[in-house]
Amino acid sequence: MNIRIILTLLFCQIPLAFSACAQAPKITITIQVVDEDNKPIESAHIRTGYIRAEGGHRVIEGQTDEDGIFKFSGRPGEHSIQALVKNAGFYESEKRFSVARSVQGYAVNSDTITDLTLRKIRNPVPMSYFQRRLVEVPEFNRDLEFDFEKADWVQPFGGGEIADALINVSGFYNERDDRKSILTIRFLNDHDGILVGDWFPESRLRSPHVAPESGYQQDFTVTFGRKKEGRKVENFGSRESDPLLIFRVRTEVDDEGNVIRANYGKIEEGISFDGVWDRQSHINFRHLFFNADSESVSLEYEGVISR
Repeated sequence: MNIRIILTLLFCQIPLAFSACAQAPKITITIQVVDEDNKPIESAHIRTGYIRAEGGHRVIEGQTDEDGIFKFSGRPGEHSIQALVKNAGFYESEKRFSVARSVQGYAVNSDTITDLTLRKIRNPVPMSYFQRRLVEVPEFNRDLEFDFEKADWVQPFGGGEIADALINVSGFYNERDDRKSILTIRFLNDHDGILVGDWFPESRLRSPHVAPESGYQQDFTVTFGRKKEGRKVENFGSRESDPLLIFRVRTEVDDEGNVIRANYGKIEEGISFDGVWDRQSHINFRHLFFNADSESVSLEYEGVISR
């Protein structure tokens, strides 16, 4: 088998390897770019492209018209296409979308219309940022003080200085098919807490612009494991949390319970953790941000994020 056939099989999804790929139809792809109010954005810059059915890559660049529309035609040798959109005053967005439809059980590329939303840049602020922050769990089944600003345990287990929450990794391991691990975060201040936020995976700003005013819970738990019943073995839970967590710590309130000041932050792509059976168990805060300005509720990071 020569290299051309190998590439054809890689880039064309079977059973289309010798049909749709060899006779890929010419299709028109329409991308509309809108803002958060669903209003079209003119002159937005688009960069897209695809693997050609006949081999090689095609890169396409252009701008949207007054209706926020950008069109192009071609014969893609794949069933999905990536598009990156930029415009001054907005966070860039990136999306992979399908250009195929099912015809008698086969995926066939056809004319496609899709949309991309750009979110406005409003109030970026300096924030502490930790990428893939791995924190080793020094002890199981014990409440350990954690500092969200430092993204570390409070001394003597780490370099943290202020105890914002207690984190506990607990559980048991009887055998491979009978085990359970629990990650619990409990905030110490009555008005502090954490919530699952709205997630915008296509945008460079993947969180809301500002932190919610309410909805924070003092306790947060992630659980996973395996259990065996007779000959049946089942996994349960997940070692990963929801993709966006927003937290509030060091909250001060007035006599009526209204928040006067607080520190807000977010954890993008969530938290994951190792089991209690791992000798070097870690908690992974994938993208942790902390706004040190207690007068600000902004969740917009000032700077370029390496993703």
